[in-house]
Amino acid sequence: DWYDYFYENDMLLVAAAGNDGNTQNHWPASYDAVMSIGAVDWNKNLASFSQRTDQVELVAPGVNVLSTIPGGRYASWGGTSMATPHVAGVAALVWSHFPTKSAKEIRQALADTADDLGPKGRDTSYGYGLIRADKAYNHLKQGRGGPQPGDVDCGCPDSCTSSVLDGRIAQGHSCGSRIRWVMEARGYSETDACSLVADEEYPTVCGPSCDPSRCVAGLSRTVELRSGKDADMCLDVYGGMTHNGNAVWLYPCNGTPAQKWRIDENGLVRSALNWDKCLDPRGPSSAEGTRIQIWTCASNYEYHQWIHEGDGTIRPKKDGNKCVDIKNADGSTIQLWTCNGSDDKVWIA
Repeated sequence: DWYDYFYENDMLLVAAAGNDGNTQNHWPASYDAVMSIGAVDWNKNLASFSQRTDQVELVAPGVNVLSTIPGGRYASWGGTSMATPHVAGVAALVWSHFPTKSAKEIRQALADTADDLGPKGRDTSYGYGLIRADKAYNHLKQGRGGPQPGDVDCGCPDSCTSSVLDGRIAQGHSCGSRIRWVMEARGYSETDACSLVADEEYPTVCGPSCDPSRCVAGLSRTVELRSGKDADMCLDVYGGMTHNGNAVWLYPCNGTPAQKWRIDENGLVRSALNWDKCLDPRGPSSAEGTRIQIWTCASNYEYHQWIHEGDGTIRPKKDGNKCVDIKNADGSTIQLWTCNGSDDKVWIA
């Protein structure tokens, strides 16, 4: 729709969550492409009129807010429409300091740096929490917008001298099998980006001179998860955004990081957009119809552990009778449903 079009063309859309004080979605705030804003009072308590839905993303002051009224006068008003300009203004302010950032990156920074209120993590009342201009600015100033993978061509045979600095991500490939690998260098000054064994599904990546003490074992290969119903359609992170609770949907395969996944030995399915984000059943729940989203990975959390079976199905370890399923057609969100052998529950890596 138009909201998706504007957002994909780098416009940040911000709208009031609504003032009925219930759990009903209001529009356009409840579209995934739009930031839905709730209201809090001076004590950071949720305003009684503020909507409570799973689309609420942030909150801002919205009770007794001094504003202009006709006739050149001022008055104090309340409403999520008073909170929304705070968020739009902060977004504009932060973006003005980092004009090369995309709308998605600004949105992510605002979510990552909000003061968490209410239950831990995103919730239906406060979303990610109270917007913080200072934290968002510092977050981007320190370069925490999320590194993007860079291609490293290892040539034929498997050899190259390219290296990657600590904290950056490198990708390479083996000309023989055309496998595309991803590694993340952490804890040392530089790492050989191509010291990989192409035929191993979980290769070992070593540091300079391949000092055994500086090797990282068990790194998974990245894959696209293509639908068994239509191999041109891939499992995709909506809008390329990595905030907790963002939807996973079906979208035409395009080779972007939003469609790259890393399946770890422990069952975590990590997004190449941010390796700390994993496939997660909303709730959490394994009931039929549960939407699949991304959330901060927890390696010992049973709801984050999946099994990619030989028949192509992806099943939660929590309930092996459920499968990751396509709800409808192109653009659909992804859900859990009872496994039944249908192609819409098959994912080809």
